Amino acid sequence: MHRFDDCELRPIRLGDKDILLAWRNSDPVRSNMYTDHLIRPEEHERWFASALQHPNASFMVFALRGVPAGFSSFTGITREHQRCTWGFYLGEQNLPKGTGSALAYLSLAHAFDTLGMYKLASEAFAFNQGSVGLHRKLGFREEGRLVEHYVKQGRREDILCFAKFSHQWESDRQALRALCFSPEGASK
Repeated sequence: MHRFDDCELRPIRLGDKDILLAWRNSDPVRSNMYTDHLIRPEEHERWFASALQHPNASFMVFALRGVPAGFSSFTGITREHQRCTWGFYLGEQNLPKGTGSALAYLSLAHAFDTLGMYKLASEAFAFNQGSVGLHRKLGFREEGRLVEHYVKQGRREDILCFAKFSHQWESDRQALRALCFSPEGASK
């Protein structure tokens, strides 16, 4: 678990099941995720049971002042290569400015400090300017563009591939903390 100020990133637990389904089925989350159909309770139940004990993944809830506000996933964890793929979203709406940055900072700390990853990979739809901007703000390198890679809402969409490395995290951790948790540097 990582904690800073009034924010924490903690493992999912049984009591999170219903809120995670509500978030996954909300329009703001679904519009930017690969899985964009309405998820039925039975489907979510299977996913959630797997998520609680998945050997190569870490699923976390981001809480603001003790109240769940977002989700962060680390999948495809390979110890041999020390890499994984990160996905995230804010599930609640009308959160204070900077909440997304706080979630991201604690997620980086989890990936590099707790999971011991060397490389953290991430993907975003090219149209998702909020996610693209956050990756850039955090110092992720754009590694490529998968052109017309995914069909979403009947349209072929590009995917941007990003990566951040542990040596970058070590060198910019303090600056990112100030950027993500100061009123001047924070942005959603």
